Amino acid sequence: MSPENRRRLADRVAKAAEASLAAQNYVSPVDVLVGIGWLDPGAVKRWRQGQVDYLERVVRTNLSRISEAMKLFRSWATAKGLIPSETSDVLCRADAVAADTALQQERSPDDRTTVPHPLAFGRAFS
Repeated sequence: MSPENRRRLADRVAKAAEASLAAQNYVSPVDVLVGIGWLDPGAVKRWRQGQVDYLERVVRTNLSRISEAMKLFRSWATAKGLIPSETSDVLCRADAVAADTALQQERSPDDRTTVPHPLAFGRAFS
């Protein structure tokens, strides 16, 4: 990806993440993918209902771009001081790899079959 395209994607990811965070006080990779227009909310609903096996089958881009967007999302969240937490979405192996390849490589193969989503970020509360 060219530096200019990466900057544009970073801007889109940040805008989508900011909007989700402002609206619901947390943001997830699914929120970002919907926010940048790569994932239809209806497809998310079908995925959550078990009608779609793998989320990336309904994402309107390739896995390389999804991975880049997720790296940018993680960088954005870290820079904002947001704290990762598990969510109720359960992922299949391919979904988890698309969402965060680096994190999944740290897990053993047995842990990859169904895992809570590792990348929802929210504000820390004291």
